Amino acid sequence: MTAAAAAVLSLSGPAFAGGFQLNEQSITGLGRAFAGEGIMGDDLSATWYNPAGMTLLSGTQVQLGGVENAMDMSYKGTDGSTENGRKRISPILHQMVTHQFNDKIWGGLAIVMPFGLADSYNQNWEGAERGYDAKLLTININPSVAWKINDKFSVGAGFSAQYIDATVSMKRNLLGQNVYSRLDADDWGYGWNIGGMWSATDNFRMGFGYRSAITHKAHGTVKLTTDAAGQKAIVAAAQNAKLNPGSTQAASMIAAMRQANLSFADVMGIAQSGAMTLNGGAQMDAPANANLTFVWKYSPKMRLSGSIRWTDWSSFDNLIINAGGLPHSQTDVPMKWRDSWFFSLGYDLDITPKWTIRGGVAYDRSPISNPRYRTALIPDANRIWATLGATYRMNEHWQFDIAATHIHGIGERNLYASQDANSQKIGRFDKLNCYMVGAGVVYRF
Repeated sequence: MTAAAAAVLSLSGPAFAGGFQLNEQSITGLGRAFAGEGIMGDDLSATWYNPAGMTLLSGTQVQLGGVENAMDMSYKGTDGSTENGRKRISPILHQMVTHQFNDKIWGGLAIVMPFGLADSYNQNWEGAERGYDAKLLTININPSVAWKINDKFSVGAGFSAQYIDATVSMKRNLLGQNVYSRLDADDWGYGWNIGGMWSATDNFRMGFGYRSAITHKAHGTVKLTTDAAGQKAIVAAAQNAKLNPGSTQAASMIAAMRQANLSFADVMGIAQSGAMTLNGGAQMDAPANANLTFVWKYSPKMRLSGSIRWTDWSSFDNLIINAGGLPHSQTDVPMKWRDSWFFSLGYDLDITPKWTIRGGVAYDRSPISNPRYRTALIPDANRIWATLGATYRMNEHWQFDIAATHIHGIGERNLYASQDANSQKIGRFDKLNCYMVGAGVVYRF
């Protein structure tokens, strides 16, 4: 998905899926907690979740949808301080189209936002050195094709072009002074996905989908800023080092400058103007994931569905951020995540020929295995989902969908000063909740 900043941005992860992954590519799917994703045949989300499921869609169809969310990331420090990293982000949008070429071949296109987040804290709060502001936007363009082998088996494959635009801000110490670092970076990455579907009977089918990892090497800038007191102190230290190069203070400053690969001109630049901009960037892999799904037509009016999804978050071992010549040890963010699992069950009930209602529940396991690697930008935790939704079919062409979801963070939610084994607990997230509402429309030609 995204690059360096993307990782840190994952902070808004608790609002969505594990880490900083976004599930919300379907309003009907949202209404049943994404059970049976890609093989339900009641919207076009197969273009993203499982291209083989496109063989359930006749003719030419177009879909548009969006999800709004509100987060509550209430934090209380051991010193009594309080924070809340919630920050409004743009709606999560999706656009899809499918076309049936003949009885065997389908084509489709999905334009979605598969990763994202946004959060913001006071820049001088106690956890600022591990991040105080982040935002991530990703857009994935995914064309795909499907082949109906026979009445029981279908397969599909697609290609992804993924764009990321991310920012991450952290508080740093430079030559003994507080310096605020902001990374702005973007990148294009590329990957692929495949899917299969087996219709065992007229009433039961199963699906399997796999999406590859995408490597991002984002490029941009890192801007360092300091306040008036920091400017004054750095100017005085630099001037003293020049006038008294043999002093202990000067030797210490020069050693620090060499470690950071900064010249006197660099130091004086930030000291005199209060800001300095360096070339920067970040590197990380967006994880691979796989899903296994089923749908069972329990009765003429009711369908039951389920999903199991695995995400390879263990590949997200370290977020590498480059800031000019600054050494990695000052800017890297160790993650040490584990693979995550998502389980969901849902139902759809046709109450009239025009109206369908649905609901679902899900359990989403956090990729954070060691709480000392949790940051305020990524206050991830295990989650429980509860969802409701409905569809109104106005006629043979128009379908309107709505859904609402509550995601509740549970279990361990502590925050530590650092990832060191002896680091002290500095606080806890009392609440990690997300509330989402979505609406969409499908048009069938």
